[in-house]
Amino acid sequence: MSEKIENKETEIVAPELVAALEAQTIAEAAMGQDTGYLTLSTGVVIEPLIISKQTVSDLMAQVAAPEPPMYDPGDKGKPQPHYDAPSYKKAMASYEAQVSKLIFDYVLIRGLDVISVPDHLEPEESDGWLEEMLYVMRRTSVSDIERHLMWFREIAAPTEEDTMILMYIISRDAFVSEEGVNDALASLKSDATGG
Repeated sequence: MSEKIENKETEIVAPELVAALEAQTIAEAAMGQDTGYLTLSTGVVIEPLIISKQTVSDLMAQVAAPEPPMYDPGDKGKPQPHYDAPSYKKAMASYEAQVSKLIFDYVLIRGLDVISVPDHLEPEESDGWLEEMLYVMRRTSVSDIERHLMWFREIAAPTEEDTMILMYIISRDAFVSEEGVNDALASLKSDATGG
C-alpha cells in the first residue's frame, strides 16, 4: 500500500496517514469537551500548544536522509533507485527514529503545558522518581530539561496510547492540516465502502 495521498502542506505515504488518523481518534477521545485539554492514560491533563513548523523542518534537516542504492533496470535505460534494498530500509528506519526523537523532545519541551497531575502520581518536582531514574541510568544528575523529559516519558506519558496523543499534536500543528486529515479519512472510508 505505497499509494501516496497529496496534501497542500506535505505528501504522506498511506501507513503514516493511517497512524495519523489513529492518533487523531485516540486524541479526540482524550480531549476535554470544552477545554481543548487532553487527558493522558495516567490522568495527567495537558494543553497542546502551537509548535513551529519551521523548527520541525529545522530538526528534520539536522539528520541526513539516506539515499537509496541504484540498480540497473536493464532495458529501461538509466539506473533507478532501489527503495526495497534491505540496507536502505534499515537506514530509513534509523533516520526515522532519529527524527522522531528530535521532534518528540521538541513537543515535550515546547508543545504542551501540564495542567494537572493526579494525586497518585509523583509530580515532576518530586525527588523520589528522579532518584530512582538516576540510579537506573547510572547518572548523578540531569539538567532541568532532561528532568522534564524523563518525568514526562516515565511518569506522565509512558504508554503507546500516550505516544499516539503526542503524534496527534505533532501532526496537527506541524505536518497535516485538520482539513487534510479529514479529507484523507473520508477518502479512505469511501474506498473501503466502494463509494
